[in-house]
Amino acid sequence: IVNYDGTSATISGEVAGVAVNVENAHVIVTSEGASGVEYILSGSTTDGQFKIYSDKKAKITLNNLNLVNGSGSAINIQSKKRMFIVSADGTTNKLTDATKYSTPDGEDEKATLFAEGQIIFSGSGSLFVNANYKHGICSDQYIVTRTGTYITVNAVKDGIHTNDGFTHNGGILILNSSQGDGIDSDSDIYIHGGLIKILTENS
Repeated sequence: IVNYDGTSATISGEVAGVAVNVENAHVIVTSEGASGVEYILSGSTTDGQFKIYSDKKAKITLNNLNLVNGSGSAINIQSKKRMFIVSADGTTNKLTDATKYSTPDGEDEKATLFAEGQIIFSGSGSLFVNANYKHGICSDQYIVTRTGTYITVNAVKDGIHTNDGFTHNGGILILNSSQGDGIDSDSDIYIHGGLIKILTENS
């Protein structure tokens, strides 16, 4: 469990194979061999991040989280494994990135919520993503939304950006872009229900 409080973050719980480094409200998780781990993020910070390196799939639960990063993405998943992003029922969650990133050499980071691997969204809570630098939600593989999700993205570039496809299985997506696309995929886009509202300008 990660709880953000102003300029700091506190960690509770312990899992074998999972190491956590905390610097103020910037949290870096390194998971080696730990399977089926759930990370629960809550609280509020004006300068923090959740970053994870993992060799196994994991679950990230957003539990009334307001996460703002002044130097990069809000959630940075440096893992090619599948990640389940759950907005807990009855919660409101907000992610905001910086206007300019300070990304370590050799790493990629181009969205408020970025993942090297697959992202699957679920949960009936609300997720609001503000992208001041580039994309709102980005995966270098594919993105899936499940029934019941409610996601709003305000982005400079693409609301959703993916290399290997996007599947919308239901729920509500509101995507606003000032300089890009609502959904930009280098592969197929599948829509199986739900609602998608897109507003783009200057694209």
